[in-house]
Amino acid sequence: MMFRFFTQSPCCGGRHEPRFSAVALCLLLLSFCTQAAATCDWPEWQQFKQHYISEQGRVIDTSSPQKITTSEGQSYGLFFALVANDRPTFENILQWTQNNLAQGDLSARLPAWLWGMKEKGENGKQEWGVLDTNSASDSDLWIAYSLMEAGRLWKVRSYQSLGVLLLQRIAREEVASLPGFGEMLLPGRVGFAHSPVWTVNPSYLPPQLMARMAGFHGPWAALHKNNQRLLLESSPKGFVPDWIDWRKDKGWEPTPDKPNVSGYDAIRVYLWAGMMADNDPNKAVLVKQWQPMATMTAE
Repeated sequence: MMFRFFTQSPCCGGRHEPRFSAVALCLLLLSFCTQAAATCDWPEWQQFKQHYISEQGRVIDTSSPQKITTSEGQSYGLFFALVANDRPTFENILQWTQNNLAQGDLSARLPAWLWGMKEKGENGKQEWGVLDTNSASDSDLWIAYSLMEAGRLWKVRSYQSLGVLLLQRIAREEVASLPGFGEMLLPGRVGFAHSPVWTVNPSYLPPQLMARMAGFHGPWAALHKNNQRLLLESSPKGFVPDWIDWRKDKGWEPTPDKPNVSGYDAIRVYLWAGMMADNDPNKAVLVKQWQPMATMTAE
């Protein structure tokens, strides 16, 4: 299978605050091989399914006492299942996500980002359900992308249509116009826009996905262009921050209630850059900008 953001076919194929483990994401992505999905085995995917995905399609963070599930974990599971050409698992994950995080309809609402074990009810019974109704825009992007690619590769029109509808909802509910900067994807539906300050997470906008979405109607072409600006302007010394604020009339500044580090979230940004097509001119610019990070990690 050929994916539209890869230069070659990968084979087979959250953040822990407490979002889905970025470590698991990195390990799986780095395990891709270069043969076509239909002709090679992907042991890491089988291990991932065995340890983290229930028969119903719930991706479980087993390190959490509440056995949480995040929309980001679900979104990565969908993508991995698509890459693995594992349609039954893809359908299970999608169905669980719709039923439990989107009240049965991803076209009508963004998925809640956190689900898990609740406090026991008055009857003493253990209850499970949504723990936080806010959305996570990175997972929403990955779900939309995976749906559209699944529709194209597997020739399932309903997947394609659902992906486009979800993309339109992301544009309506998670995109803001930053004065002096332009259109930008916020990390979630609520809690990140407090004019004159807007909070952004650079790792939430994989350049490949933004390039894939750029041809769609709406803010996507502007978001693709502005994302490159965000990645460069937020890392003047070669290190991308986990979080950063845009302040009207002043520009980028550290987010005061977050550590000013390039850590658990930002590690994904360098991964996204490494996955970019070699003929994408933006890749060379980013790799050069982030050479200090590469040098430090190589030492």
